[in-house]
Amino acid sequence: SELSLASDGKEVKTNDEFILGDLAVGSTKDTTLTIANTGNADLSLTDLKLEGADFAFVAKPSETILPGKSATLTVRFTAPKSKGDKQATLSFASNDPEKKNTTIAFKATSKRSELVLKNGDEIVQNTAFNLGSVPTGSTKDLRLTVTNTGNADLTLDPSPLRIFYEGFSVVDKPGKSLKPGETANLTVRFTGPVKKGNYFAEFEWKSNDPDKKEFILNLTATALRSELSLASDGKEVKTNDEF
Repeated sequence: SELSLASDGKEVKTNDEFILGDLAVGSTKDTTLTIANTGNADLSLTDLKLEGADFAFVAKPSETILPGKSATLTVRFTAPKSKGDKQATLSFASNDPEKKNTTIAFKATSKRSELVLKNGDEIVQNTAFNLGSVPTGSTKDLRLTVTNTGNADLTLDPSPLRIFYEGFSVVDKPGKSLKPGETANLTVRFTGPVKKGNYFAEFEWKSNDPDKKEFILNLTATALRSELSLASDGKEVKTNDEF
């Protein structure tokens, strides 16, 4: 038996390495090997193994390949949510006296964005912020930092304040994307309305972070105002009244 190994028409030898490149989270890439028997006796394949998380067989050859015949072996990499370099090793044995053991390496990089929002400490989903009491016409800011700790560009919704209530606004925000390692400021402002009372807003920010496609914060504040009440003998008195 004589084992001949190829991929895309090119010979593959033991200890060769396939570099699959960068893949976005959830995407896949297949590597197909053709195993041919160029000898005049049956080729036996045994101990077929693939070691490495995120790599899997999608096609396996039969254990016996007849003379002049071939079979395919396909390895698929699926980019996980964990960023960084991923590796796997394919190995098998055969009865080819010159190629008793074959080992092939695979390398790929999982690319993803990671949105980290901080107000000193990191902020988790559905955190509630109370901006306190704000007099009419005065302002109170919530200052946050946004960092992309991933290894791919972070794409951000340009209009993060989805549910708008009187008094709340975004006065400083990042652009539509952040490069890996880049940090930007985000400021949400509450301006005390004329009407006193409690005010609420829901901050909903969409991004391409696979774990934080919609990041929600709950905001509250209280508007304060003085109110003059004028009366005489129990009756209301208005400006420009005459006694």
